[in-house]
Amino acid sequence: MNIPELSINPLCQRIIRFYEGVNFMEFCRMLAPFSERATHEMKVAAILEVFDVDGDGLVSREDLDLVLRQLAGTCLSEKEVGELVQLAFEEAGAKDQLSLEDFSKALKGRELNMVVEIPVQM
Repeated sequence: MNIPELSINPLCQRIIRFYEGVNFMEFCRMLAPFSERATHEMKVAAILEVFDVDGDGLVSREDLDLVLRQLAGTCLSEKEVGELVQLAFEEAGAKDQLSLEDFSKALKGRELNMVVEIPVQM
């Protein structure tokens, strides 16, 4: 891994899969949600993509559980992760899957500061 900042990211493998085999235009499209000019909807859709492990356009309990475990590492117990998943679904009013609409409702009114730092060596 040539990018040290990426290698320590708990979602490293998911990030690599997102960008695998993309051309320059696709790469720009994928970075668009991180722009200051990106709409709230663009940012929500990008967040959904990260949590949608199986790529079906929905976030299942299993998807959320897996991503939370990757993010938390050993900081949270299985029980705590399970409680967070349960709470997220209760707050969204969803039973087994979160759609883009559910995500939008849950994140409505919240500021989504999405920052990407690209180190440039000269």
